[in-house]
Amino acid sequence: RTGVRTLERLVLNYCTHSGSSKGFRTFLETHLPKLKGEYPHLDIQVQVKSGYHPYLEGTYKNGRVKAIGVKNEGPDTIHEFAQFLADQWGGAKLKHNGKRQFTQTPSVQGTWTPYLNRPSTPPAPAAKK
Repeated sequence: RTGVRTLERLVLNYCTHSGSSKGFRTFLETHLPKLKGEYPHLDIQVQVKSGYHPYLEGTYKNGRVKAIGVKNEGPDTIHEFAQFLADQWGGAKLKHNGKRQFTQTPSVQGTWTPYLNRPSTPPAPAAKK
């Protein structure tokens, strides 16, 4: 946002034997040196977590932590996710004012409710013949 790199640490978590980490292990061999060259300021840590699916975890200067699961992903996709985390500013998702529709002229018909078309009083019982 301001041209300052705000990602401080990128932690790469994977399992040495699970099938869901196959692409991640290939990423470590082929793409990790390239990633370190692209982001020399970044502290990249590789952690082995046996029995867990692989994921990337980015820690930003403002203390926010973002994690992205990369289960069964290929090395190119994992590299893109790592670049995505490195290029983020680490802020929370933007909050809106709560309305789903923004307009200068609100509807004159009023707001829809589930009780809109129901009669306010129960219908009178039918006359017996």
